[in-house]
Amino acid sequence: MSTSKPTIRHLPANTQGRDFVVGDLHGCRRELDQALDAVRFDRAIDRLFSVGDLVDRGPDSVACLKLLDEPWFHPIQGNHEAMLATWLDAPPRSPEARFAAMQALDNGARAWATDYLLFREALPAELERLMRKLGTLPHVLVVGDGPARFNIVHAELRCQDRDDGVFTDADIDAGLPDALIFDLQWSRVIMAPGNDKLPEEAAGLSTTYCGHTIDPRVRRRLSHVCIDTGACVAFKTRSAAHALTLVEHSTGEETRIAAGQAPS
Repeated sequence: MSTSKPTIRHLPANTQGRDFVVGDLHGCRRELDQALDAVRFDRAIDRLFSVGDLVDRGPDSVACLKLLDEPWFHPIQGNHEAMLATWLDAPPRSPEARFAAMQALDNGARAWATDYLLFREALPAELERLMRKLGTLPHVLVVGDGPARFNIVHAELRCQDRDDGVFTDADIDAGLPDALIFDLQWSRVIMAPGNDKLPEEAAGLSTTYCGHTIDPRVRRRLSHVCIDTGACVAFKTRSAAHALTLVEHSTGEETRIAAGQAPS
């Protein structure tokens, strides 16, 4: 568990185009491209924010990594990116590297990166360049300010020491000094099935998009909007209930793409 402070990045409001947020991709690049086509995404003025977990489990993690080179794409670091970054930072063939590799493989990297993680010399230079970007991604994004502000975190902005259980915008702006990166990337408390009666809003916290916890529905609890609706589940099982979800922030309109299905 990291004891370092979270990396928080601020971006200005989009005054020319639209802002979209997409749930956990997990290698489902084709579904993302279908969603962007469905909303007529304009790469010149629109922006796409990702709640993290670009890779693992799905069919095309490398294509999702290539999004890191797009100027209109703004991701945060999910727990799957963090596992890869930990592996890259470890000395090759060290016990630390092997532990990190096995953790990543056991969490879905077997779908695409078995040889790369076990034998680092098999890692192509271009792929390594993209993977190294994962270690530079922020843990929290803040977009705009005032009433139009929204935040992005992978798992939750859960604060164990507060009665309402969440950090606020003021905490974020102060650098989240009391937050653990592990909780920002791995916590599943607010979005746990048994907490579905939590209030939709939390005082002092702007709309905060997150992923990590899969459910067929978009959920709003304590100002968190969880949009991981299971793209990787739809890919593996062809489930009609699960899909990749894209949300336009200003309108709240959802676009859902299930594996092998038309947009809805």
